[in-house]
Amino acid sequence: MKYLNFFKNRSANNLCALGLLMGLLCFFASQALAAPIVLDKLVHSNYQGQGCLQSSFVVMYYDAVREKQDTYSGTLALCGDSYRVVYGSWVYASHANVVTSFNTKSQQGTIENSTSSSQIFKPSALIQQYLHELSYVQGAFKKEVQYYEAIPDSVSAKMHMRTVTIGINPKTLMLVSIATTDDRNNRTTYSFSKTLFSSSLPEGTFAFAFPKTATVIDKR
Repeated sequence: MKYLNFFKNRSANNLCALGLLMGLLCFFASQALAAPIVLDKLVHSNYQGQGCLQSSFVVMYYDAVREKQDTYSGTLALCGDSYRVVYGSWVYASHANVVTSFNTKSQQGTIENSTSSSQIFKPSALIQQYLHELSYVQGAFKKEVQYYEAIPDSVSAKMHMRTVTIGINPKTLMLVSIATTDDRNNRTTYSFSKTLFSSSLPEGTFAFAFPKTATVIDKR
């Protein structure tokens, strides 16, 4: 295993999409929104942050410049500030103040302290950046999913988002989807399934061991 003391940029699209995912899910797991009744029930029942969350997701990212859509599937495990996300060829894990990322195709990864890592790995910062100031109004009801639209004036300029729409199943009070359009007209849509809640997750869920063939950038 090689440890290299230099910085290497990650994929911007991967960072943006993962950042949005972590920010939104961590937000729902931490606090209530100034929102309609069903959304308020969702937060106070399933996403109040008293336990752990596991979910599968599919993300569709449309690049307005390339006029091309990419689709990836992934899984998320979340307990407080500890998380593990498998997303396309990327694995991201945070535990015990250490953040790791690894690309299974390039066999390259990074290790860094959570206190010095980029905002992408700071759930609390992502909460503030993406949703802390958002308010919602009730939108359409389609195929047993109630949608809520973020009020445009509540979207902070630093988010670089034009629209944020969330979908909730009012019967199960589960988060079904998140869709955003940024200020460059790029669209990102997450669809969630197999969401489970528990008081804890198996030991080792958030630990990550690099394969011996990996090239690792140690930024600690």
